[in-house]
Amino acid sequence: MSIHRANTMFVDQLVDMSTSGRQDYSRAETVLGVAAAGQSVMGMPSDISHVVHPDGRKTPAMFVEVSADCKVVLIVVRSLHMSPGKIGAQCAHAAVGLYKVIVTNRAPWLSAWESAGEKTVVLAVDTAPELEPLAEQAQAMSLATFTVADAGKTEVAPGSVTVLAIGGVSELVDQVSGKLRTY
Repeated sequence: MSIHRANTMFVDQLVDMSTSGRQDYSRAETVLGVAAAGQSVMGMPSDISHVVHPDGRKTPAMFVEVSADCKVVLIVVRSLHMSPGKIGAQCAHAAVGLYKVIVTNRAPWLSAWESAGEKTVVLAVDTAPELEPLAEQAQAMSLATFTVADAGKTEVAPGSVTVLAIGGVSELVDQVSGKLRTY
């Protein structure tokens, strides 16, 4: 499964940025796994009672927002040999895209992340194919994800996957990205 296809499983109405220049999150499903009638895994309506962790534990949703240590990781592809400015721009695209997903879907951990200083770490993989299993693992754990595919107007080929952003409760994000090295 491609990273783009995996993302569309969670963000149902994802519109390819290379064709429209924007994304529509109107039918997105969820960022954290939740147990609520009629909800899958992305919107946090006010009637959500608890978050379901990968090990099956349930945490009341109101406590996830207040007490969780949260972070965002931006995973850059080294083999593209992007300039520092290009890497900065691609990380900015990833961060803004992920933030839109998080805000649109009312992730319960957003306030905790913002109030704790918006911890963000830049990591690296050697090649783009290494991102796909990371994205799939993050999505299987109901973490927020956003993948940047470059338009190809400057340094890299059109459609090149440059950065994967993952956000959520730090303990879960670390299960996906904890073995990667910093950029």
